[in-house]
Amino acid sequence: MSEVADIPSFPPLNACLLIDSRMSSRKELKAYIDSTNLFENVVEPDSLTSGISIISKREIDTCVLGPSLKGDKVDGFFADLKASNYSGDCAFLLVTAEGGSEILDVHSKITFPCTRKTFNDGIIEALKKANRAGLVVSKRLDPLTGEPFSLKDIFEKLLASSNTESIASEAKLETLSSKGAGKSEIPSRISDLADALKSLELDSLGFETDGRPTMLTQERIRTLTDGLFTDDSRDPDILDFKCAF
Repeated sequence: MSEVADIPSFPPLNACLLIDSRMSSRKELKAYIDSTNLFENVVEPDSLTSGISIISKREIDTCVLGPSLKGDKVDGFFADLKASNYSGDCAFLLVTAEGGSEILDVHSKITFPCTRKTFNDGIIEALKKANRAGLVVSKRLDPLTGEPFSLKDIFEKLLASSNTESIASEAKLETLSSKGAGKSEIPSRISDLADALKSLELDSLGFETDGRPTMLTQERIRTLTDGLFTDDSRDPDILDFKCAF
């Protein structure tokens, strides 16, 4: 049995708040949050101001701040949250574009685009730092046993599963491209993707000194793939393909 199957089907935490004004990145982060199976609900407010109101009134375990949010707006968010006398233990994960500004109030920070493994590492680190030096206590009870969920075991299994999925997603790229996957729509779009990549002006693409693509290059490729794979909710393979690609 895989590690993923060993993770309890009952989410151990109440809710995760996801704030991001760009639909493409918010959709991808939402899929990552859902895949952790840590939260019963994912709440998506339409603004940082609405986010403060929700955090103040509801039991929010984690708040994910997306890459489309400007640094000064995020600073203002935390200033307003402090002014509201918030005293909860919400874990804050900042997801930034390459070169994003430093925010001192967050518990963890990752760079976007990212792999599922990187996201899982970041959200677990945030939860540990926000809860008494890593002693995360689930506020929900396992409906089967009546006892609090063992988050230590869940975290370990989640990290193990994300390592496995990271390797599997790379293999899936080749498999889906060459053989197809049942009724998956991916193989039929491979030629369209190849044609679209050929149409890119190579002179406008660039890489950093460490070999990573620049933010402009990442955005152009992301826009291209989002345009070709517009409805990944109908095909579970598409999200994995896009993430691996």
